[in-house]
Amino acid sequence: MPVRDTGNGADYRPLSVQFFDVTGNTLRGVKVSVDGSGLHGFAELDLPSGCAYTSADHLHESCDLGNVRGGSGRLAVGVRALTAASAGQTGSVAFKVTAANGTDASAQNVGVTVGDGPDLVVNDLGSSYKVTPGSTAALPLRFANAGSRDGKGIVVFVHDQFGNAEVLGNYSNCLYEHSGNGQRGAYCTFPDADIKPGQQLQLSDPFTISTPAGAHGDEIQYGAGLTDDDWVGKPEGTAGTGGELTLVPVPAAKTTKMYNPSIDIDAENNLYYTRLDTGTVTDIAGVNRSLNAVIGRPSAITFEARNSGTTTISGYDENVGGSVGAYLEFPSSVQVKEVPKECRTSPGSPEELSAYPQGKKPVLYYCVRTVTLEPGQKTGFTFQMVPLKAESGQYAGMYVFASEDQTADQRNNSAHVAINATTAAASPTPTATATANTPSGDGDQGGELAATGSGATTLWTAVGGCVVLAAGAATLIGTRRRSAARRG
Repeated sequence: MPVRDTGNGADYRPLSVQFFDVTGNTLRGVKVSVDGSGLHGFAELDLPSGCAYTSADHLHESCDLGNVRGGSGRLAVGVRALTAASAGQTGSVAFKVTAANGTDASAQNVGVTVGDGPDLVVNDLGSSYKVTPGSTAALPLRFANAGSRDGKGIVVFVHDQFGNAEVLGNYSNCLYEHSGNGQRGAYCTFPDADIKPGQQLQLSDPFTISTPAGAHGDEIQYGAGLTDDDWVGKPEGTAGTGGELTLVPVPAAKTTKMYNPSIDIDAENNLYYTRLDTGTVTDIAGVNRSLNAVIGRPSAITFEARNSGTTTISGYDENVGGSVGAYLEFPSSVQVKEVPKECRTSPGSPEELSAYPQGKKPVLYYCVRTVTLEPGQKTGFTFQMVPLKAESGQYAGMYVFASEDQTADQRNNSAHVAINATTAAASPTPTATATANTPSGDGDQGGELAATGSGATTLWTAVGGCVVLAAGAATLIGTRRRSAARRG
């Protein structure tokens, strides 16, 4: 955040924490505690709706968010420098998220630094951007100086990640990357450009993406920085032979308030990754189910995978060992009696199953099948198991996989079967139900900023933490942003 007495220092810059339940269930009684004691003497916090100060210095808050449907949400708390603060002062704010039906909440610490200088930021195009195969799409990129001083010399770039799209253009102040049979990136410099605090600029001719007919999805990397920023690399490429691309002011009617949700003087808000959505994707998803069983009696338990994409999944893939595979994890409270012929015990399981803690001795299986699945169709692996004790909401976890597109939704590969085991008198008839697995963490609404992005309805990204709550026998997993860098 900038110093208070110059440039953009008077406005609060929200810090955000995102949270979601990996199973997509409603989170009940969500509370967030905010500890800003690390800001003492140089910064202050504002008070969001639903929050109350819990200390006289207004650096501690308690926020009651109630029940969060869909299991995902976000809280943003504003921070700004005090008038007496000096550049270089630093501290942190700790967020802790709890829910009545979640456990093991761990605090997320978000660093806060006072800076004095220019800070170029770029708008977030969101987690996905709709394009039409066989046509072109202009990218509405905008840039602003969110710092406290003028910035001189600007670099703007875009890069195709997977080789399904081309970046058009032939400007003399741009280097163009080539790979395969196409032009895959543009790196344009404006050494004499000057951008004042609060000013917003855009390209006189927006970066344009061409997607061939029938193409699957892709991903683009895009960003902007100052010419002296040490994080901005310079790719190998060929200079264009046309005229010069320029920067022009964003029309006043199209400017957006840049302090929502976060800006600070660093490179964390300069680089994004956004999927190009062509409407064609190969994707597989696990199906959440629930099972009512009787202690001591055999019950059939089925783990299902659904073709959640738009293309057919079929044939043998050597990386999968078939068409569809699954890692399955049973809790130690059940005994597996019969195993499908396509399954075998597994010495380990992927990290995605860590959200379903199964006690000291979980039973793990690896299953694979060659099958044809049209969009929306399912295939399942059915086991016979016997509950050994009363359980309510104990999860058997699954992670399904296929030869998916790189732009497929990886979150829906994880799913579970909730096992409710009771005595014979309480539940004489074992039953099973299934529900769609459609997780919707807030972080997915924005493009990927060095890990996670901001909400799609805002222009600039938040710098904060992300926590994952699992309802029932739950765990809360904290993730932090990696530093911005060009990848791919």
